[in-house]
Amino acid sequence: MAVMTGPRLVTVAREALSLAGPARGRIVGGMVLRAVEGALACGPAILAVAALADLAAASRSTARLAGYAAGCLALIAAQAAVSLAAARLTWTAGYTSGAWLRSTGTHNLVGPWPGQRGLLAGDDAVTVLGSDTRVVENYLGWSLPEITRLAATPVVAFVALLVVEPLVAAAVAVVLAGGVPVYRWAQARYARFATDHRDSRAELDRAVVEHVDGIEVIRAFGLVEQRGNALARAVSAYRDINTRILRRVVPAYSAFTLLIDLLVVAALAGAALAAAAGGAGAGARLAGALVLALRVAQPLGELAGRLDSLPRTAASVARVRRWHDEQTAEQAPDNADADALHFDGAVLAYDDARRAAVDGVTLKCPPGTLTVVVGPSGAGKTSLLHLAARLWRPTRGYVRTPETIALMPQRPSLFSGTVADNIRAGRPGADVALVEAAARAAALHDVVLGMPGGYDAEVGELGNRLSGGERQRLALARALLTDAPLLLLDEPVSALDTGHEQQVIATLARLRDRGTAVVVVTHRLAIAPSADQVVVMADGTITDSGTHTDVLATSATYRALWEAHERAGRWRLLTHD
Repeated sequence: MAVMTGPRLVTVAREALSLAGPARGRIVGGMVLRAVEGALACGPAILAVAALADLAAASRSTARLAGYAAGCLALIAAQAAVSLAAARLTWTAGYTSGAWLRSTGTHNLVGPWPGQRGLLAGDDAVTVLGSDTRVVENYLGWSLPEITRLAATPVVAFVALLVVEPLVAAAVAVVLAGGVPVYRWAQARYARFATDHRDSRAELDRAVVEHVDGIEVIRAFGLVEQRGNALARAVSAYRDINTRILRRVVPAYSAFTLLIDLLVVAALAGAALAAAAGGAGAGARLAGALVLALRVAQPLGELAGRLDSLPRTAASVARVRRWHDEQTAEQAPDNADADALHFDGAVLAYDDARRAAVDGVTLKCPPGTLTVVVGPSGAGKTSLLHLAARLWRPTRGYVRTPETIALMPQRPSLFSGTVADNIRAGRPGADVALVEAAARAAALHDVVLGMPGGYDAEVGELGNRLSGGERQRLALARALLTDAPLLLLDEPVSALDTGHEQQVIATLARLRDRGTAVVVVTHRLAIAPSADQVVVMADGTITDSGTHTDVLATSATYRALWEAHERAGRWRLLTHD
């Protein structure tokens, strides 16, 4: 975590404002109002100085004193009005900017192409569009305007103090000058532990989730002590890092807090020097100077607290900025064949991978064809399908696709609602007959009829009321219902028995005959003889392609896979009477 300097503060603010979208002007306007509010906060103190001067000059006119009081009330009312207006403006603008960031981010994800890091880059999309965007919108709508207000008040108060009593102002300036290195020292001490603290907290979260998710296995296999010790180590590590922060960082921040309190002592020292110098009205001026010194000191502690969170804010701003820059990167050229899937030298390299997941693939899947992609685990089959589904942008080369695509991922995503709602997502507005036909084609219809409520049965959050096989069949039915020219299926029959598998294969053949380009990634090869082309992948490249018969004759990899498939087909469960 970097120590925040003045130029760095300005850079973070500028970067954040560039992400405000249509709300940028309102946020800047809100910052101006907050600065005015901060200046108005000094108004009563300045009027008090003038009133004290009048009293010292024996001008004790009731009317004049009443005027000062009225002026203070007017300033307080003006400050409240400006504060309310600024809050309404900046809060709504902050939320507007957050909504714009999420809208543009999600629109680009489901648009023609996602960013290079893509929708499936681990938790990047969730983190950037979720917690990072919340940090940015809170910074724009609250923290940045508040920092402006908290900075304006001591600046205005110090200028007034410099006019009223230069000696007191000089004493305060000396303490402020000493407070800057102390504050930076405190920040630097915390920065040494920030990464360890973040990693330790993440490890603790992971350990807790792993322990809770695996509780059945832990109990079944007697791993309570072993896994409990692993959780205890994560808890102990998190406690230790917090203890080190408490011992080494808190004293540094306490020193800075004491320096702020020393501002009052410095003001008193300056007042003593000014009193020694004497002069008419010295007492009144010194009393007024002390009031202004308090207005200098009061906001600094809160301002320091706001600045402490800026390194984390800067990291979130940088991630959101990088995400949106990637989303607006160069798009793939228009597809000359609107219904075809065409890979042209496509390369996909993940950030943390030693080799490309997809490496220079050129492949065409015309309309009315069934393409089956096979290969060993880690060959790049699913990554190829993700490129075809536009969930990733190719690192190099191009992937040309139809405008609309139907996808059944290996890990299906369901939405809260009914079974029918989730199937109908493949074709909004589809009638009951079409929904039921898709369910039959996916070997789901009989299962649904056995559920309480049938097609109106609720699937629960993320489909948690369904089994893994039922979720997969529902996702398959949703994909089969679509009328998209390109249908992409990742392991569509892995949860089906042989009879239902043949039913799905027949359905895919009918879709192919109707003109749909069907691409299937699978480890189960029963569908391969029906394919127009079988594509064999290894290490991210296509090693062989052609019909089932051709590839069987030329590819040792495919021949081994096919022989394993045939052996599995001969397996039988033997029982004894």
